[in-house]
Amino acid sequence: MGDIYRNCVVCLAATNSTNLHSGCYSGNPIRVERFESSSFDLFGGNTTPWEIYVRNSIPHRALTDPVTPQPDLEYSPGHLRTRGWVFQERMLAPRYLHFLEQELAWECRMGVRCECHCQCDVVRMGSTKSEFANSLASNNPSALAFEWRQMMVIYCNLNLTKESDRLPAIAGIAKLFQEARGSTCHAGIWSDSVEEDLAWQVWQPGPWRYTILKEHTYARTEGVPTWSWASVSAPIMYDPLPVDKNERLCDFFEIGHPGVIPDLKSHKLVVNGYMVPATLVYEGKGEFCNLKVPGYDKPIQFGNDVSLGVSGPSCIPCDEVLFCLALVKCHLVESRYQYKSLVLQKLDAEANVYRRAGILRHSDNIFNDISEKSVINIV
Repeated sequence: MGDIYRNCVVCLAATNSTNLHSGCYSGNPIRVERFESSSFDLFGGNTTPWEIYVRNSIPHRALTDPVTPQPDLEYSPGHLRTRGWVFQERMLAPRYLHFLEQELAWECRMGVRCECHCQCDVVRMGSTKSEFANSLASNNPSALAFEWRQMMVIYCNLNLTKESDRLPAIAGIAKLFQEARGSTCHAGIWSDSVEEDLAWQVWQPGPWRYTILKEHTYARTEGVPTWSWASVSAPIMYDPLPVDKNERLCDFFEIGHPGVIPDLKSHKLVVNGYMVPATLVYEGKGEFCNLKVPGYDKPIQFGNDVSLGVSGPSCIPCDEVLFCLALVKCHLVESRYQYKSLVLQKLDAEANVYRRAGILRHSDNIFNDISEKSVINIV
């Protein structure tokens, strides 16, 4: 499917359509205003009044990548743009023609244009085709890695009928990145930027969003390793702080089976790194998770991947011991540092098997007293 869209001439998109029966065209009347010259004491060469019909301005929400549900919008938010499979189709097609409620919009690798000519000045279309194309043509590993993470932030906000499609629905884009990067993709994590790609966090901006996502926050996608962002059915984010450079704090011996769609028989992440134990404590009704780290008086809040306090297969009791694995040290501006650590739950003590529970960001080095690394398996 990826090759079909990648090699097409132009893709026609019923962006405003609500379902497969709606078609490309809208039956709603065009919103116009009627003005008479007599109302403004304006006349032509004679006394005959004239009229002007002006279409109301359109807030181009139909062309923006959705971030939060907005059911009360006056204008259509572009229902097609909310679908996960469509993201790949739009980005791969060299030219994309949007059929909107009141006009057409053109999107290609050079930019975006609409009939009212205000698209580029009014709104940014999220992850644009031009940014995507420029990153692929740059041959810059850092730019390619950054663009992939930015695209996944947008992609994980989209809807899928089957959560098992989360990796297949992005495989075509991953194939293009693999050709440009010369590295391999492992369930959405890349071999040349693994420590940065692993530092994703589930986005939880507030209680109302938590309520909307609650039905998905207690379960993981079956068959996807917990260290991949595709294992959770929720929006994700990466740290927006400006970074001068990243210093990897662990060694990766194995990153699962190569390929955007993982081999279920071999998807473990084998890591050699520093670890410290920490006790899990909950705040509120269990949606906020903290860790009691040895040597620190106050618990440290971390970003949990799923609702650990909700009854279900991912539930972890309060006061259970989790483990922090040192992942990366970020050199920020103004000589500041930030450490990122994976928060892990031990599944099998004898085999040294863990699963990811979240990510911890902290300004202090909590691993100062650790002198030896441990080899563990994360599944």
